[in-house]
Amino acid sequence: MIDNIGSKTPNTSAVNNSGVLNNVGKVDNQKNGVVNNLLGATLNNSGTFTNQSLSSLVNDGQIFNDRGFTVAAGGTLSGAGDYNQTAGSTTVNGSFAQSNILISGGSLGGNGLITGDVAVGAGGTLGPGNSPGALTIDGGFTLAVDATLAFELGGTGRRTWLRRDRPAATQRRRRCLP
Repeated sequence: MIDNIGSKTPNTSAVNNSGVLNNVGKVDNQKNGVVNNLLGATLNNSGTFTNQSLSSLVNDGQIFNDRGFTVAAGGTLSGAGDYNQTAGSTTVNGSFAQSNILISGGSLGGNGLITGDVAVGAGGTLGPGNSPGALTIDGGFTLAVDATLAFELGGTGRRTWLRRDRPAATQRRRRCLP
């Protein structure tokens, strides 16, 4: 088990997790840094985890987020693992590829590309774009009845988009919030 309560900055070297990595501090994966969350491993993020430009997080295990997780423009999260969020935020401005992505609380947003099946459960929010911008989902997409889909409307020339490459499965009730 690895417990990070301070600050960890991978930079041009690999950090390999084959057990449990608990982050309650700050992980800043910088340029050329690599973090591998191996098959059967778990990364628990209750701090902040930032994957900077030209850095890589390979997840073939499980990631649980309840605070702040960011994939910056030019950064990647890849692998065949699962990503679960119960609170906090996930911002995708780079490339984010996982088998299953479950947002049961908190928010998912950004201007990047998500590859994999995305489910936003009751209590979760999908807010594409970074005022303005577009979030692309290449995979299945499910929005639960009590989930929120937040778009910014108005302005001149500023738009927020959600791009879908496949049909979305949504529940029947829609809400517009002021």
